[in-house]
Amino acid sequence: MSDLEAINERLARIEEMIRNREKPFLSLEEAAEYTGIPKATLYGYVHERKIPYHKLNGRRLYFSVEDLNDYILNAENRTEAEDDFLNFKLPGE
Repeated sequence: MSDLEAINERLARIEEMIRNREKPFLSLEEAAEYTGIPKATLYGYVHERKIPYHKLNGRRLYFSVEDLNDYILNAENRTEAEDDFLNFKLPGE
């Protein structure tokens, strides 16, 4: 991935985070987009009880934005790729 592609991807994720700031809970699809974690991986985390979640009427999964932020920012939960993304710096920074 080129530096420009990485910057564009990061900007898109930041824009999505800004849009979701007012929403306290996100659906599975929104949580996957917000975090960059694939839906299948989020399902696995739910099954393994690695990430907090809520179920509406025992069916649809919802995630608190605050819980997602806490999960992502907790270094024990991050993969090397996620660390690289969070520590990305523009050239000259």
